[in-house]
Amino acid sequence: SPPQFDDNEDTILTFAEMFNFLHGEMEDLDIDKAMEVDSATEYMQSMFAQVFTSHPAEQLEEGKCHYPQLDAAELDVLLRLFIQDRKVGRADPRKWKGRLYDIPKAIYKSRRSLIDIVEHRITTAQVTGQSLTNMWIIRAATTASENVDQDVDMTEDTTSSFRFHRATYSPEDIEELRRLCETA
Repeated sequence: SPPQFDDNEDTILTFAEMFNFLHGEMEDLDIDKAMEVDSATEYMQSMFAQVFTSHPAEQLEEGKCHYPQLDAAELDVLLRLFIQDRKVGRADPRKWKGRLYDIPKAIYKSRRSLIDIVEHRITTAQVTGQSLTNMWIIRAATTASENVDQDVDMTEDTTSSFRFHRATYSPEDIEELRRLCETA
């Protein structure tokens, strides 16, 4: 007889499996289209619940007692944070889990809501978009093209080993200094 499969059995996915699925599903999607993907909101809810329940249980304020269950607005900001991290290449399962671990800590420690906490992280991530190394590379490239050669062009006289900066000396001074240096 052919093998029979029980479709009623739920398979529990690991955090990394849910992350990898979301990462693949969110490719080239903006937040509006991401919210339309049913499995995206379910996986985000499941990942948050997994991380939230691993935090030591403490007394929550009245407005926060619904956690780890998220409402639509909270799912929206978490998906926006996820999409932003994905776009800048900062997302991998370990880093995302760490990001989610920080959110319950902030929920327990502060009076701010999950939405405020995540919005702050989104804003912070947008501000620190470019790394400092990239900034210095860009700055070096722009200034290098401006100051390629500020020295006197000595192509017609290849025997002289003396060079003088144009910003410091006038053309007459440069000729006089070259003559003095070469005869000495």
